[in-house]
Amino acid sequence: MRVTQRMMANTVAMNISRNADSLNVLQDQFSSGKRLRKASDDPASLSRALALRSCKAQNEQYLRNITLAEGWLEASDSALEHMSNVLSRARNLALQSASDTLGDDERETLAVQVEALLREVEQAGNSTHEGKYLFAGLQVTSAPFDIERSPVYGGDTGQITREIDRDVTVAVNTLSSEVLVQVTDSGGTTSSMGVMEGALTVLKAMKEQLTSHAAVSSTQLDQITKCMDGVVELRGSVGARMNRLDATEQAHTDNQVDVAAALSRAEDADVAEVMTKLMMQQSVYQAALAAGARMIQPSLLDFLG
Repeated sequence: MRVTQRMMANTVAMNISRNADSLNVLQDQFSSGKRLRKASDDPASLSRALALRSCKAQNEQYLRNITLAEGWLEASDSALEHMSNVLSRARNLALQSASDTLGDDERETLAVQVEALLREVEQAGNSTHEGKYLFAGLQVTSAPFDIERSPVYGGDTGQITREIDRDVTVAVNTLSSEVLVQVTDSGGTTSSMGVMEGALTVLKAMKEQLTSHAAVSSTQLDQITKCMDGVVELRGSVGARMNRLDATEQAHTDNQVDVAAALSRAEDADVAEVMTKLMMQQSVYQAALAAGARMIQPSLLDFLG
């Protein structure tokens, strides 16, 4: 008799424990909103959720890379715009110098103005973003342009890239050598060089021409115009890359929404369904406790008999 009661007690205790475990699982799902808490809950769904989380993390990294690239390109575009405006002013001074009414003093005044513009172009070429020189190639810690140095350009032709999608990179830096121009220096030597150092070379020759009380030559005027066009071409390249970044950023943003929805389907609990199951399980658990209390009523005589 005692053995039978002990077996019944063990069975009832085991069933109550099983019901309590099921109740705890449902309470955990209801409070957390997640139905996947461990691998055994749903291995297939858990595997999919892990893959989706990896995709989400990768997309977030791409978006961070795009943000960094956008900052660099926006700073480059701003510097190139300033350089373009300065060259336009220099061209106007070149046209003004051709007037026969100008005397030596007026041309010396123009030379001083050209000197200021020369320094502005140098400054624009040495623009930085987050402490790094924009137009220096990979030599981002050293100013690339120095009008007192020969050659004027001291950087390299290395590209700084950012990965914006799987196996897709974009160059964030802009190189003067992307556009070449033929320019003549103050010594009369004509050579091909990057558009930025070309602009500096022409302006320097133009300043010396005006200092010697001579008008800017038609050749120099033509070279300034070509440098202006070259800077505009560089801006076009920057703009094209910015448009590409915008399109890729939008694609990743849209993908993040899709991934979030899929992740929710894979691991989130149906709160209404869980609530229904939780109420049913609570009833089952209470019924098991009540049935166990009625079935097992140990007394002192049960242990003494």
